[in-house]
Amino acid sequence: MKIKTKLWKRSPTSFATTVPQIAILPLDEGKKYDILWEYDRKNDIWKVRFEERKKEEAKKKVKGNG
Repeated sequence: MKIKTKLWKRSPTSFATTVPQIAILPLDEGKKYDILWEYDRKNDIWKVRFEERKKEEAKKKVKGNG
């Protein structure tokens, strides 16, 4: 399956894209997740994973604003 999304410039040093709903269907909407980006140099591809935040991390990020 292939999904195409747009990429746009957010600031001079960053870009943004959307995550299609079909990619996050298996995730529990009541939990918080981080998106992990991993570059595979050998195959020249990016791999994307969703990792559930640990409760302590989620609390720190809310208190510290990020």
